Amino acid sequence: MAINPARVNAAMITAIYKATAVNAAIVAKEMRKFIKKNEYSANATLTQNLKGSSKALFDTGLLYQSIQPKMLDKFSAFIGILRQTKTADGKGLANIAEKLHDGFEIRVTPKMRGLFAAIANAQKGKLSPDKLTGRAAFLYRKLKRPVKALKPGTEKMIVPARPFVERVFFDSAIMARVKMNWARAAQAALKV
Repeated sequence: MAINPARVNAAMITAIYKATAVNAAIVAKEMRKFIKKNEYSANATLTQNLKGSSKALFDTGLLYQSIQPKMLDKFSAFIGILRQTKTADGKGLANIAEKLHDGFEIRVTPKMRGLFAAIANAQKGKLSPDKLTGRAAFLYRKLKRPVKALKPGTEKMIVPARPFVERVFFDSAIMARVKMNWARAAQAALKV
């Protein structure tokens, strides 16, 4: 029996496409599992105070639910979060998921220092909460426990890396499963 190269090629493309879509879904599911297992360091006290939880990466569930696979072409897929914070005029501002994955630092500004001092003073009764406006008023209402003014030596706040994507791609068992799916797809295509 003669092999028809065009038929084998078409079968291979279809099989690899399907296996890539399955693999992308597997990897997305594993990313969500890593977030749910919550093996990361607990949130900082201030973050716990704002969220009411010590669980990292899981607040409203938006990050968790936003992890999706997307086929880019016949042989590749994107797995992750395609959302991005935008300015009022629609320009890209920050990829929050990437920032949380890689970690980042927030430089403490004089305005930030003043914000926390005002909130702390309002909580202690030294300042009427009615005097708070904007972000300070919002945070004052949202905070679950008292906060302290930032120490004079505090120059930055550090958000630690929580590599929910990287952990999946460096997990040998998950990658072995992905490779096996591609190998089976290729073998099936060769049988046409």
